[in-house]
Amino acid sequence: MGGGPTEPIDEGHRLLEACKDHVIRTMRTVPDCQPGGPGAGSYEIERAAGFELALQRQDNWFTWSLLQRMARDGLIEAILTRRTRYRLLDHQSMAPRSKGSRQGPVLGEDPEPMERGALG
Repeated sequence: MGGGPTEPIDEGHRLLEACKDHVIRTMRTVPDCQPGGPGAGSYEIERAAGFELALQRQDNWFTWSLLQRMARDGLIEAILTRRTRYRLLDHQSMAPRSKGSRQGPVLGEDPEPMERGALG
C-alpha cells in the first residue's frame, strides 16, 4: 500500500527540485534573465514557466517563493531594484545546474510584498 511516513515528504522534495529545474530552463528562454542582463520580475518568470494559478490577490506566491529560495541557495541571482528581479548566473546560461550547488551572490533578502500582493 505504500512506504513509510516519509514517502510524501520525499515526493514533495522531488517535486520542488523539478520545479526549480523548470524555472532554470525557463529563465534560459527569457532574454532579461541572461547573465549580466537586467533580470526579470517574478510575474514575468511565472508566466513564462506556466506557473500562473489565476488566484485573485494571491497569485505569484509559489513562483516568488521558489525564486527567493533559489536566490538564497545561490542557484540564481536576485537583483534589488524597486522590485526584485532575477537572472541566471554565468554558469547557467547553457549548462543544467548541478544538484546541491551553492554558487553565486544573493543580493536581496527582503520580500517584495507589493509584487506578491496583499493577503487581505
